[in-house]
Amino acid sequence: MFHFDIPSNKISQGIISSIAELGRKGKFEDFIVIVEGERIKCHSFLLASCSEFFRNLLDSNMKEKQDMKVDLPSVTSKTFKLILNSLYTGEELLTNDNVLEVWSAVHMLQIRFLIQHCEDFIVDNVTIETIPEYKKQAELFHYQRFTERVFPFMCKNFMSFRKTESFLQLDFKDLMKLIESDQMKVCSEDLVLYSIYDWVSHGKSISIQGIDKNNLRTVSKADDANVNSENISSANQKELNIKGNAEDAPLISSQNQANERALYLHQLLKGSRYLLASDDCIRRLLMNTLTQSITEVKNFLVEASAMKLSSHLNGFWPNAAVQRDCSSYEHVGVVCGFLIEAYSFQTKRWTYIAPWGMNPMVTVANLNGRLYGLARNQETLELVYFSKNNWSSLLSLNFEVQLFLSHDKCIYIFSSENKITKCQMANEGAFSEAYILETEVFNLSISNAEYAVSFHKNILVFESVGNYRRARTAVHEWNVTNNVWTKVAVLDFNADHMTSFNDDLYLYILDEVGNLYRVEETETVQVTYIENIFDIRVKFKGCILFRKCLYVCGEVYGRGDYVSYVENVYTSLEFVDKPLYGQCFVPFLMERSENRFLDVKSC
Repeated sequence: MFHFDIPSNKISQGIISSIAELGRKGKFEDFIVIVEGERIKCHSFLLASCSEFFRNLLDSNMKEKQDMKVDLPSVTSKTFKLILNSLYTGEELLTNDNVLEVWSAVHMLQIRFLIQHCEDFIVDNVTIETIPEYKKQAELFHYQRFTERVFPFMCKNFMSFRKTESFLQLDFKDLMKLIESDQMKVCSEDLVLYSIYDWVSHGKSISIQGIDKNNLRTVSKADDANVNSENISSANQKELNIKGNAEDAPLISSQNQANERALYLHQLLKGSRYLLASDDCIRRLLMNTLTQSITEVKNFLVEASAMKLSSHLNGFWPNAAVQRDCSSYEHVGVVCGFLIEAYSFQTKRWTYIAPWGMNPMVTVANLNGRLYGLARNQETLELVYFSKNNWSSLLSLNFEVQLFLSHDKCIYIFSSENKITKCQMANEGAFSEAYILETEVFNLSISNAEYAVSFHKNILVFESVGNYRRARTAVHEWNVTNNVWTKVAVLDFNADHMTSFNDDLYLYILDEVGNLYRVEETETVQVTYIENIFDIRVKFKGCILFRKCLYVCGEVYGRGDYVSYVENVYTSLEFVDKPLYGQCFVPFLMERSENRFLDVKSC
């Protein structure tokens, strides 16, 4: 009846082989199990030791205990023999074809370790085709961790999974977890947004106030909702050219009813990477009558569209703008000097960026996703831009530069001659050739400008006004449109040793001794002291807030205490020690490279 190879060497293997030999010879069998009319003899001690069902039966006064036999009408003879053979020999019993039947049987027999084995097997062998039946059985057996354990598979195979009934049957929490995941593999965030609308349209029909259930239509099926690669955001467009194809088109149904899932639409969209979606996608969703019927969703997409056009993203990536792990791009902080290097926030490692010949880079700035810099070329400075892993020159400058920053669609260059050169750049995307539309020169109204930063529609300029006894900084707001300067604050620190960072609401400034200030725009500019966040001496290169972690880059001297959490500002703080050469620490979205990583300790 049993077929096996006798294990050896270990005591446990010896016990298993002895029990298997007992089963093979049919000695001392004292219990009969009847399945499909077939009487199968076995040992009650083995059944009781492995199965809670048999243990309870043999520990009772039931007729089956007295007769030492039991009829199992819900288990097939083939399945029971597989289970019994595994109990005697330890041999594998599961295949893709029998796992559901065996799983059902061991649940009925309450064999805990085989139940666990079945659960592990379906997770390890799940496919897009088997998810529905596996999920159905998991729910029947109250296997609540099924979705959690197959989650990596759903992420990896999202492009196929999104087209299945199983995707449409996900509950809200599982769908939210999926669309928020960095591990999801998708060629375009457009498809994620379209899939959200697919899921919403699949809900049970109900009456929702403010939604006309007879007048709801989604984006339209296949052809109308197909991803238009010409309108997809620059980074995603490049990926679609590699990965996208016709069958990836959204599955949004042409007929849609008002349903309970519409209540989740706003929350799901907020959890997505909507700032990585194409303008075409946002426009289609805005025209969708379901969107038009839900005011908060309509307003949200209008704001998302406006935010995608905002240069505010130059200094900060909201969660909705963070690339997934599958992306060809990664978020880095760029430091320049004789070498140009980038610190990956994902890998915590440094990588090289191609230099501009043998010329050192004085400073860099991010303008609408493109990296601009000032490179020294003998006696002059060159305004250069980075594209396709190369630097190209835009303009030669014959003066020394004090400050260099991006604002709106322009680069601003503060000279030592108290002049400001404004270079308006063509706004044609980060992968096209850059050129200057026009330049304009302004007189600088202050004498000791040490730091400048973009702030909403204006520019804040920080001027040193103290003396050797007391460091002080005057904060000026420059209205670029009207060329009006307004002094808005005086702070007790040295502007020459400060840095700043943004979140989605405020600008923050940090002085050399670790004092943190919030800058906000009300009727006037208000600067508010928050708290001292470290007592470590740092020669700043810059700060970047990424996913609520504040990265402070610079030359760190010694050790000290720091505040790892500041409510509503950051949830963790990391010092990126970068001694020796290098200026600035600029956020940038860079193409990934597997062969340019540097050893952090050697930099």
